[in-house]
Amino acid sequence: MKSRDQFAAFPQRQYRSGLFLLIVAAYVRILVSMSFDPPRVAILVGLGLMYTIVGLFGLEYCWRSPSRPIMLAYFIVLVVILIAILFLSLGEGFLLLVPLAAYSIALLPRLGAVAMCGLLLLLLGFVDWNVGDTWKSILLIVLSMLALCVFVVVFTEAVVREAQARNALGEAHQRLREYAAQIETLATVAERNRLAREIHDDLGHYLTTINVQLEAARAMLDVDPMRARSAIEKAQKLTRDGLGEIRSSIAALRALPTENRSLPEALTDLVGESEAAGVPASLLIPGALPQLSSPVKFALYRIAQEGLTNVRKYAHATHVDLTLDGTEEHMVRLSVQDNGVGVLSATDGFGLLGARERAKALGGQIRTASSPGEGFLLEVELPL
Repeated sequence: MKSRDQFAAFPQRQYRSGLFLLIVAAYVRILVSMSFDPPRVAILVGLGLMYTIVGLFGLEYCWRSPSRPIMLAYFIVLVVILIAILFLSLGEGFLLLVPLAAYSIALLPRLGAVAMCGLLLLLLGFVDWNVGDTWKSILLIVLSMLALCVFVVVFTEAVVREAQARNALGEAHQRLREYAAQIETLATVAERNRLAREIHDDLGHYLTTINVQLEAARAMLDVDPMRARSAIEKAQKLTRDGLGEIRSSIAALRALPTENRSLPEALTDLVGESEAAGVPASLLIPGALPQLSSPVKFALYRIAQEGLTNVRKYAHATHVDLTLDGTEEHMVRLSVQDNGVGVLSATDGFGLLGARERAKALGGQIRTASSPGEGFLLEVELPL
């Protein structure tokens, strides 16, 4: 018995139409070849209607609800009707064997269909022998029917395979559409996260530094107006720089601070910004740096920027060391170490979470270490 999936792939409507036309052609042959006998003709027409209705509607029912007992009863009823038609038509209705063979091919496994076709050929030979045909005539008819059965088998298999291939192609197209939608969603989420990191790194950095300068200006406003004025001017300059950075980011989605200059130069600017904000910093580069790709340079810059921003915001440090070490063969390491108040247990804010995402995207890792009164260490390792 064939599976429900195979029935779903079968072009049922076209197949039923073809079988109906074949039954009509067989009955035209019967009525033309036999002598006119009203009672016999009436019985044959009635049997023909039963054969057509049971065959076609039973075929559809078996397609929808495949069941061994139902299929067995279905074929028994059709074989009995076919035997009656063959005897009443004196063997002239032999073409009606072809629809029954087609039903068996459509519903049964290959071995069952072959057995059914063999049974039908034996039945045809038996009927022709009983009506008095010669062995030569019987052999010719059986061989002709064998050729028809072979054709039906080949044709039905081709139709089923073509339908299955068409369904498989449709399913593949549907899966491709689903995959494309998933990829688009993932790309949207990734771009949203990237933009969120950029906004945090750029805007957060500038706003933090501006806030430090304004706090310094307020503290020195009455004590040292000149220094207060200098702090305000620095805040204004940072504001202008920040606005320029934001405009560039909007224009190009991201302005790469490491583009057209080396990573040490970009990190030196960050150190200068830290010192301008009141936290002395130093950049240490032990040994020569290897050639760094643009994604690695940019990730190291953003992580260093995040580390220095966190030092100014939370550490209450008097000094911070920024170390860029490329002396190991297949790895570059960046660390940000301050001498601030430290923390009992480090928790990731959005900035550190973004830094971890950057490192993970490049196959690297980030670790943090701290304890109260002993500062905070942020260290990233990226493969070359």
